[in-house]
Amino acid sequence: MEAILPIVTQVLSLIPGLVAAGVEIVSLVESTVKALQSGSANPTDDVWQAVDAQIAANTAKLNADPA
Repeated sequence: MEAILPIVTQVLSLIPGLVAAGVEIVSLVESTVKALQSGSANPTDDVWQAVDAQIAANTAKLNADPA
């Protein structure tokens, strides 16, 4: 479980900024819950890689220059 705590922490820290920016967070939360419920503590497993990909995509949205 310790190996996935940084990922969960990233998800939790992104949520306020995403909500403030009007970004949909449901899929990120659902993916995180699915990964937690999988019982896998290995961050290289597919369920955790899916969460990591969403973190990266959402971080890019937050860091994008406003048009």
